[in-house]
Amino acid sequence: MLKRTIILMAALILLGCGNPDIMDGISDEKILEGKIIEKTGNGLFLELIGESQKISDKISVEVEDGKFLADIEEGQTVKVWYDHIRESYPPQTRGLKVEVLE
Repeated sequence: MLKRTIILMAALILLGCGNPDIMDGISDEKILEGKIIEKTGNGLFLELIGESQKISDKISVEVEDGKFLADIEEGQTVKVWYDHIRESYPPQTRGLKVEVLE
């Protein structure tokens, strides 16, 4: 009986540890807009604009797949869908999707 209880509790804990942002896909509530200050090998450094400035003035965005950055250049304005923002200065996030605005 004790063994079953331990297994059940472990299963419940593991089910509760999923990342809801990744499981739910890209959220239209988690979007940043900014001008690209610097493009790095695996990310962007943005100067945030508009409503995004409520988060910070600048942010570092890392992407897992470099194909997001293939046609992107410094100076362009982009929209970035992200998962969560890590508290640091400048803040850091992981970009799930990047779209050029101009």
